[in-house]
Amino acid sequence: MTQPAVSKPSSYVYFPAHQGKVASGVCVTSSHRSLGSSTFIIHLIHTFSQKRKSNLKLKCYFHNGWKNPRLLIQPIKSEELCDSPHVVRFYDVLSDRDSEEIIRLAAPLMFRSGVTGDDGAINDNPMERVGKNAWLDNSPVVNNFMTRVADITGLNVGAEIYLQVANYGIGGHFDPHIDETGGYENIMERRIATFLTYFSDVEYGGNTPFVYQEVVAEPIKGSAIFWYDVFNDGSADERTEHAACPVVLGNKWAGNLWLTFGDQTFTKQCPLNNKTPREYRIF
Repeated sequence: MTQPAVSKPSSYVYFPAHQGKVASGVCVTSSHRSLGSSTFIIHLIHTFSQKRKSNLKLKCYFHNGWKNPRLLIQPIKSEELCDSPHVVRFYDVLSDRDSEEIIRLAAPLMFRSGVTGDDGAINDNPMERVGKNAWLDNSPVVNNFMTRVADITGLNVGAEIYLQVANYGIGGHFDPHIDETGGYENIMERRIATFLTYFSDVEYGGNTPFVYQEVVAEPIKGSAIFWYDVFNDGSADERTEHAACPVVLGNKWAGNLWLTFGDQTFTKQCPLNNKTPREYRIF
């Protein structure tokens, strides 16, 4: 059977979509609006991409980072999870060895995870987030990881950016939230994008659902999901609200790398006219 023609950017090579990787599995989320943040609802997430017509145009690519020399020979397998907001999963971002090395470095530095409010204040013992985290920088494996993130996303990873490594044991979770709340007084410190990497598989639970988009990403070791937290005018894109589902069985290790406005002075300039699309896209 002849495969239908697919329009694609010149810097990507199209390959058939993965089966069952995007939106199937069990998710435990908090219905924090109607039932309160302490009440959880367990529900099955079926294949949402079959429900939403907008997801019919989602594609998979080999992404070479806009002909980045380090990705030309071995491009990154990329899978679009959502078209708007644009959410993409990248496969084989890290090797098992590098993932385990990051876990080894972070484990002795772990402390109770806090939450930053809209006003910038930090809650050190939040009920909406149960887990531990540590911050890493300036080690060979972390530096190589940050270089890889820059190659994949086309964004700058500044010298002051740290990798947050998070650990969720059984019952560990993070209620629905957005990553850019506008809490930083200095706009240069505000988050423009999130690169969420999974350092481990999880036996059951631990998914990352985008609550308004009917999209859920299961934790796959060595893969990462990426999205922009804001529109190009700097306002938060609340459609990116997401959560960390409770771990039912296993142990979840993940890493958050938040890229900031200040480091993108020459990569993401302000729009000059109304013809510029308001929404950032990865490719």
